[in-house]
Amino acid sequence: MTSVNNLYDRNLADTHSGSVLHIDSHPEDQKENYHETIKIIDEKIATANSDVPSSSKKLCGCSASTIKVMTGIVIVILIAMSSTGATQTGKSVFSNNFRAPFFTTWVSTCFMAITYPVFMISLLFKKSAFRLRSFLQKSELLFGSQGFCVQRLFYFSLRYTLPFCVLWLLTNYLYYLSLEKLLPGTTTAVFSSSSCFVYIFSLIFLKDSFYVIRLISILLSIGGIVVFSYTLGFGSVNTYGILYIVLSSIGAASYQVSFKRVIGSPSGCQVALFLTVLGSLCFLLFWPVVLIIAYYEYEVIEFSKIPWGFLIGTSLFGVVFNFLINFGISLTFPLFISIGALLGIPFNAVVDALFRGSKFGIYEIGAFLLIIFGFILMLIPNNILEKYEKKLFCKYSSLRQRRKTDSLSMPD
Repeated sequence: MTSVNNLYDRNLADTHSGSVLHIDSHPEDQKENYHETIKIIDEKIATANSDVPSSSKKLCGCSASTIKVMTGIVIVILIAMSSTGATQTGKSVFSNNFRAPFFTTWVSTCFMAITYPVFMISLLFKKSAFRLRSFLQKSELLFGSQGFCVQRLFYFSLRYTLPFCVLWLLTNYLYYLSLEKLLPGTTTAVFSSSSCFVYIFSLIFLKDSFYVIRLISILLSIGGIVVFSYTLGFGSVNTYGILYIVLSSIGAASYQVSFKRVIGSPSGCQVALFLTVLGSLCFLLFWPVVLIIAYYEYEVIEFSKIPWGFLIGTSLFGVVFNFLINFGISLTFPLFISIGALLGIPFNAVVDALFRGSKFGIYEIGAFLLIIFGFILMLIPNNILEKYEKKLFCKYSSLRQRRKTDSLSMPD
């Protein structure tokens, strides 16, 4: 599963401001000289790259803005393909000889340990100057103002990473349980409703602003889920798949809002480092759970028949998906990243129709459209929502006041 990794929901503001918040941080612990050093390094790099105005910088005869849009389009397609690949290979993992959603979750989560090295290596190929020292200094701010040390890493892993790791495993486990029973297209579509749950939790815990459009988005997504349940038959085995994926989307929303509330707004390198710590912690602490599950036969695991190709495939696609989100957000517009995740829905539906023999009736298509349209409404930026809702309510208030005045001025 990949979408739970998306920490860049538009409802949670900008996650690349580089601001890391810890509950235990105090002003007296801040190292001003440490921050000033990083600031000076960044200013020098920025100065070296800003000798030529951004509007006049050209590559192959194209302006910088054109290159940014073209790069965004490529990243959108790659995100959709990696999301589709992770879901489709995840579905292909399961067979009569292998029905082990937790083992699949554990393996794919362990692969997250390579996210930070891959992200760091990718920056070497960027056109702008790259300073390893500055990159590492920015990354270690994830552990607090004191930077990196073994004691701080141990404390951070137990207090912050471990709870997120448990929530991550539970969310992905429910996702794979659903994927075992449903087609990838249906699973991806219903899971996209997590953006609605993110907004609901943001209203409660992050004191986000309320918008009527987003309420409509929530209702549309719920309607799509109900229609999917209807087409599968209420009370059938497949309905449990819908229940699992809805619970998974709630878990993903809880993960994102909790991350924002506890960690703050880390930069891309800090998110990549966090995923690496999470994957490493999963490998070190949860392998006994895998052995216990296999020993007591809670899951069907024949180690000689484990489909390692599909298992490694879904894990690597998940890493690529997270890498593209972390790396792509710094190269193009944030909206493009959300569009890439959205395109995963029709991509999966097409693959299901071509290779899995699925047929979509009028109700399935209607459910897809309801959820997709709800997802699109959730992508509208806050400033645009505020602008149009103010106009709408002003017109409504004026009309109501005019009617009230007219009713008072009417003769008896």
